Amino acid sequence: MSNSDIEEYLVSGVIELRVLEQNGKPPLRGIKIRKFRGSSFDEEIRPYKITDSGIVVYWRESLL
Repeated sequence: MSNSDIEEYLVSGVIELRVLEQNGKPPLRGIKIRKFRGSSFDEEIRPYKITDSGIVVYWRESLL
């Protein structure tokens, strides 16, 4: 078992932020919830944008 496996076992939630590079286009940013103990959650990768007001997740869209 690696250190990251132990850490993921101990925490209540894991949120993964991804950046997908595209040739000549702005990168796509995606957010995925990998673990949220005690609750059901959406496992799709959803696009998000960082704005002056915070992070906006486009929950109706799928990145892939």
